[in-house]
Amino acid sequence: MRKARELVLDVVHAQFADAYDHGQRPYVDQALFLDYGDVDRLLPLVRELHETRPFRAVVSLFELGLLPAARINEALGLGGESVATVELLLDKARMRSHLAAKGISPVAAAVGRSTRDVREFTRAHGLPVIVKPIRESGSLGVFHLRDRSDVDAVAERFRSLDDGHWGVGDLADADSFDEFLMEEFLDGPEASVESLSLDGRHVIVAVTDKDCGGPGFVELGHAQPSDCPAAASAEVGRLVTDFLDAVGLRNGPAHTEVKLTSRGAIPQARRGWSSEPPDSAKYSATPSAVTSPTGSDGAGPSCSPP
Repeated sequence: MRKARELVLDVVHAQFADAYDHGQRPYVDQALFLDYGDVDRLLPLVRELHETRPFRAVVSLFELGLLPAARINEALGLGGESVATVELLLDKARMRSHLAAKGISPVAAAVGRSTRDVREFTRAHGLPVIVKPIRESGSLGVFHLRDRSDVDAVAERFRSLDDGHWGVGDLADADSFDEFLMEEFLDGPEASVESLSLDGRHVIVAVTDKDCGGPGFVELGHAQPSDCPAAASAEVGRLVTDFLDAVGLRNGPAHTEVKLTSRGAIPQARRGWSSEPPDSAKYSATPSAVTSPTGSDGAGPSCSPP
């Protein structure tokens, strides 16, 4: 928000009322307090503002706002990453299938709903196996299956996460615990890759080594710059640019997580972002709308959820 104000941009900020940071008030021209994931409610408000002072872009600073931002950009003809690209980046199962079809990241994966599904997958691919939500993030609901007792218990343990204590905005999808993604376990160290893209040209900004030894692979530490050997680092860079091309991300920042396995680098979880300016940066948890100042270039304002 502050940087937008420094660029003499007007900002319309959409946010949950109880999550609004009043310290941002000096940088915001107008705040919309609502569940910004409810596009049917958000879009008419944005459209009305757009008719008065046209937005240049809708951008998101948080994962839950990526799809609303893309849908509003599309509805208002503002450009930015396509709804199809954003939906692909937010759906791990679809993304795995898409990458496999393009010959990128050959990882055994399937969607399951039951103990029977898990047993069939492990019979076909062996142990260990990872079970995780299709659309969630932050290591929520990630299970590492090492033996048969894990296989028999994981479906019930996964469904038990849907215990009713989640609030609005806590989950990416209300049906997050109806089905899960099963994947072969990827050995080796993990690295994260930050990149910036403009009109389909991708620039690797940084590679960071990660310690993911916490429960559910929670990150415990980071080392930057990476100690990755030059040859492996080059492979990682090629993989990430191929990945971004494959999913159709053309503009904005991206955070891609890569496993350096015994058979080569494989993109693992991905945090991809889209934008018109950058539609999302992993590091902020609030939606916002950016607009041109009156008279700056005649284009008017732009808007963005997280």
